[in-house]
Amino acid sequence: MPVKLFYLFSSSVLFASFGWAQNAVNLDVDADPAAVAVKPLAEGRRLIKPPSLEFLLRIDAECDANAEIASISISIADTQKALTTTDLGEAAPIATRITIPARQVSPIAVENFCPMESPTAGDTLIVKDALTAHVSLRCTSEAGESITYASRALDVRLHCDAAAEIQGEPSSLIAR
Repeated sequence: MPVKLFYLFSSSVLFASFGWAQNAVNLDVDADPAAVAVKPLAEGRRLIKPPSLEFLLRIDAECDANAEIASISISIADTQKALTTTDLGEAAPIATRITIPARQVSPIAVENFCPMESPTAGDTLIVKDALTAHVSLRCTSEAGESITYASRALDVRLHCDAAAEIQGEPSSLIAR
């Protein structure tokens, strides 16, 4: 008797998982780091005020079997972008660019990166989690609407531009 119950339970779990897999909502967000060219800096710890940052977001969105995508909303800092069904098309994943104005980006503190005494062209530094993208997927069906949320940390890649003039003012020093 216990063996029969085991087979009955395992088969019901197997079939239930197929039912859940077909009705799953999926929202995945991926992005490459935004690139910033940095002019040579004085030695020590400095603040870099980045210019406008452009991110290419790849969004893999899928509603359950009985629903369709109504819209996708993206929010980074104080910048918002909405994609409607006319913007989305049939391509998956969805690729969209979003530009964050410089006034919405915090200064980035670096230490001994791209020193003016001996700048190294091509030297790079990845600043992890500089911004966060908040994405929402709105699905509609005959039964109603549902919203699914996802967040993605966005990185910034600093690139030493050794041929550029000196960047920053003495006031960009951070007290140690």
